[in-house]
Amino acid sequence: MRNKLMCTLWAVALLTLVSVGIGAAPAHGQEFSISAQPSVATTRPGAKATYSVVVGSRAFEGTVALSCQSGAPGVTCWASPSSVWVSSTLTPLVKVVAAVSSGTPAGTYHLTITATGIVNNTVNQTSTTVTLLVE
Repeated sequence: MRNKLMCTLWAVALLTLVSVGIGAAPAHGQEFSISAQPSVATTRPGAKATYSVVVGSRAFEGTVALSCQSGAPGVTCWASPSSVWVSSTLTPLVKVVAAVSSGTPAGTYHLTITATGIVNNTVNQTSTTVTLLVE
């Protein structure tokens, strides 16, 4: 009975670790990664759109700062929270908000979401791009 219980506990632990990193596992040699959903959001002038960003890690443990840049006049974006603690067992979810001013023309805009962390006294960054459609 004890062996069966131990096997069950190991299986649950393994499934938990695998499911936590889905969609955010870093590439080989990369310390941490980010992925954003949806990849395309639609809004209108004077409104906001929200993206969910997952921060993943293989072996890195530490603080990762997140930022967002739009590069388009009338579109601002930010991450909340702006920094998170990550580890191989903790995969935080961050909200990125894009606000569109009322005078912004309709069009397609690209936002760059960047994660920055210090690994072995070296600054490491990774980023992803999402699309904002303003109707």
